[in-house]
Amino acid sequence: MSRVFIFLTITVGVFMLVYGASEQFSMAKQQKDTLTTAQQLVNQDTEPVNRTSPEDAAIAQAEKTPEVETEDGVMGVLEIPAIDAELPIVEGTTYEQLERGVGHFSKTGLPGEDRQVLISGHRDTTFRKTGDLKIGDQVTVSLSSGDHTYEIKSFDIVDWDDRTVIDLTESGERLTLTTCYPFSYIGDAPERYIINAERVN
Repeated sequence: MSRVFIFLTITVGVFMLVYGASEQFSMAKQQKDTLTTAQQLVNQDTEPVNRTSPEDAAIAQAEKTPEVETEDGVMGVLEIPAIDAELPIVEGTTYEQLERGVGHFSKTGLPGEDRQVLISGHRDTTFRKTGDLKIGDQVTVSLSSGDHTYEIKSFDIVDWDDRTVIDLTESGERLTLTTCYPFSYIGDAPERYIINAERVN
């Protein structure tokens, strides 16, 4: 084995390590900045609703379509106490969007709509510890409209292209978290890890 080949091999290896570390640092900074925006959005003061009677307020709330404020695509915060995770939620699930936080699959519902809510994240960053979660652990989605808490009921592992985990016609609110699987797989993972949770409040 020539010295030139050894030198090139070492050089390429060092470059890959530096590039990987740089990418991780950049992604971590994006997620930190996005989390700050999400926390500000969730914690901002809202104007009180002025109603003439409690009955009018109850009717208005029942007829209201849930709305979520967003800022630059940022919509809220996902909290998972069991793994000490506080993650920004962005609208959309492209690779670039998931570099900023976890992504809400826009075709699914929002908390409070009595539909499936689906949120995805990268297995090597935002959702890298989700494999440690257990049945009974709780997950909270915090939006400008309020907090929505869910309890984990089951887990599934499916093929990467299995779309049956998405049900756009389902009634009854539940939260679905998805990420690539296996967690330690190098390259494009062949499966998806699915966490199913039901609304508790």
